[in-house]
Amino acid sequence: MKKIILALFISLTVLILKGQDQVLISNVRKISATQGGFTGQLDEGDQFATAEVIGDIDGNGIEDLAIGTFRDDDGGTNHGAVWILFINEDRSIKGTQKISSLEGNFKGILNVDDLFGKSITAIGDLDKDGVIDIAVGAPYDDDNINNSGAVWILFLNTDGTVKSQQEISATQGGMVGVSANDIFGWSVTSLGDFDGDGNPDITVGSPTFDSDGGVYKGCIWILLLNSDGTVKEQHRINDYIGNLGYTLDSNDGFGHTVENIGDINDDGIVDLAVGAPSDDDSLSDSGALYILMLNSDCSVMEAQKISNLEGNFGGRNNYNDQFGSAITTLGDIDGDGVEDIAVGSKYGDDGGLDRGKFWILSLNPNGTVHYRQDISSLTSIFNGLIDNGDCFGFSLSVFEKLSSDNKKQLTIGVWGDDDGAANAGAVYILDLDVKHKPTAMAGNDITACETSIYEISGANSSIPDNDSLSYSWVCPEAPELNNESISFSFVAPEVEMAQSYNFILTVNCQGIYSTPDTIQVIVKPQPQVPTIEQFADTLLASKAFTYFWYYNGTQIAGENDSVLVISRSGEYQTQLKDEFGCMSEISPSYPIIFSSVSSLNHQLKFFPNPVTENLNVIGFQGTALLTVTDLNGKIYLSKRISQHELINASTLPRGVYFAKLQKENIVVNEKFIKY
Repeated sequence: MKKIILALFISLTVLILKGQDQVLISNVRKISATQGGFTGQLDEGDQFATAEVIGDIDGNGIEDLAIGTFRDDDGGTNHGAVWILFINEDRSIKGTQKISSLEGNFKGILNVDDLFGKSITAIGDLDKDGVIDIAVGAPYDDDNINNSGAVWILFLNTDGTVKSQQEISATQGGMVGVSANDIFGWSVTSLGDFDGDGNPDITVGSPTFDSDGGVYKGCIWILLLNSDGTVKEQHRINDYIGNLGYTLDSNDGFGHTVENIGDINDDGIVDLAVGAPSDDDSLSDSGALYILMLNSDCSVMEAQKISNLEGNFGGRNNYNDQFGSAITTLGDIDGDGVEDIAVGSKYGDDGGLDRGKFWILSLNPNGTVHYRQDISSLTSIFNGLIDNGDCFGFSLSVFEKLSSDNKKQLTIGVWGDDDGAANAGAVYILDLDVKHKPTAMAGNDITACETSIYEISGANSSIPDNDSLSYSWVCPEAPELNNESISFSFVAPEVEMAQSYNFILTVNCQGIYSTPDTIQVIVKPQPQVPTIEQFADTLLASKAFTYFWYYNGTQIAGENDSVLVISRSGEYQTQLKDEFGCMSEISPSYPIIFSSVSSLNHQLKFFPNPVTENLNVIGFQGTALLTVTDLNGKIYLSKRISQHELINASTLPRGVYFAKLQKENIVVNEKFIKY
């Protein structure tokens, strides 16, 4: 395991393919006693390898790291320590602060072989001072009970020193139920504010817990915290309590690792992944992982095991690989809407004995595996970097924010690395390509007019990587209109009544499909040809939304009302547009001889007006057709009359009426009121 690697940055890129699965890895960096700008002292056997991204401690907008050296000897053999690493944007180290029995203002008491720093998690700002706080496991802490274990809540200052601390153990912090040799604190993860009281909560692994039967079956503890770091409420999950739904075997080590993996089943409650690396499915100590979908009462709603035999894993873990020895959530790196995870097999033998490896697992919403890919010393980018006994994949963590080139950045702990001293440990940082889910944008709904042409376009569809997209349009109402172009022309068919066409757009990028988006096109029939009525020197068109008037075939500018006042003889026509923009055909010509209209209009008299009984019509020669209508066009009277004839209006309902007198090609209209 003796090696010296001179390059700080390994600017290789490798595409790992298996079937249609792919993980793009690039830009591997290393932090150790000799690399990455780390200036702290690492000694033989310190095992600088428990790496955890803890958020922005110093307030510069860049996430920082905590790395445990759980066999550090400050104050005594294997007391353990934690290094806070302040990180630059390029993931190089800006500064460090050690927390141990001797440094960092830590006032807690650590003893020989406590292994302080074996597990670390950022828990958020528990004491509300604006600085992120962390929880650190010391699984062999004795607190009057041998190897019962402990978790330390460290309230941090912005310089990485400890402002204050609270121990949670068999005798401290309000915890009950921890027994000898439980190694409580072997793993720890934050739950966020699980119970909604404003305080972040944690889950702690106890992989050798056996008080509920068996030997070293293990368990996890969900601890709901007070703001001072003490335990307000505790819940245990194993095969005896908490509704795990699986039977654990002795020495499975359930709880060896635990990780908050977000809400994979989309029920509004965070879920957990729990490692049992000594599970024996098909091979001894091949390992297993449990996906726990939680209820709000901290019990398990549903669980899914992933191993050589279960969960659609599809890979193979060999004897003593200890699959499940490290876990981190990656976010949704494949763009399918479900959180993905990385899982360590710290004793994997790919390329050599106990070199270690880790798996990238894409999950389904039910916790089964969608696809997987392993990364080890056989992966070309790691050629020559990993030696026998390194235990690559001992810890896993991820930076929440993507890099400037949209890469997900993963940390991998290697406790057996020998840079500077045997088993001093190291941490790799590598970039993972993220497949973003594209967004389909079919456009706004359209109300269309029959026979008109419209462009249907998905040009506003997008993906953050600016990669090329493929398009698929499906129209259930008319499959012949299905299309695979970014945009196309839709010719609205002739319809007798309104007809809907739904164009469903799905876009994909490298096999990742968007959520479908639909544009609805409602095709409206053409409005009926308008009619024209004349009232004295005014023409009135039938009801519409917008009007266009024509005189002798030429549109009259600015005349867009239903009423047109005429002043000259000629051929008049109108055309209407409905509220959806659909145009009617132009009406037939309506001839006007203005002099005749004017002459008859001045001679003709309707009286009395208003009228109660008889209406007199005088001022014309011979006979003429009289039509009486209301404002809605309903005809109440239509007859041919002679001059001086009395019209009986007594039967008309009260209201406003039009009397139209038509003599040959001359029409005169008069409005009257019936009382």
